[in-house]
Amino acid sequence: MSKIDKWEQYSAEHGMLFKSLVVLNKSQVCVEIGVAHGTTSKWICEGAQMVGGHLFGFDVLDIHGQKK
Repeated sequence: MSKIDKWEQYSAEHGMLFKSLVVLNKSQVCVEIGVAHGTTSKWICEGAQMVGGHLFGFDVLDIHGQKK
């Protein structure tokens, strides 16, 4: 299994957890600090959409102009 495959599996497992937490708590407002590539954001958005909520994502490095 390649590193990319391992990362996608890891991402999916944790993503489902985040999505479930949003749905179970019926979260209307979600805030993610440190969006990076948006991998986690995708899952949180899916959960928020299911309960009529919203995700606000911020990447601190972009705000300060310190992009990698």
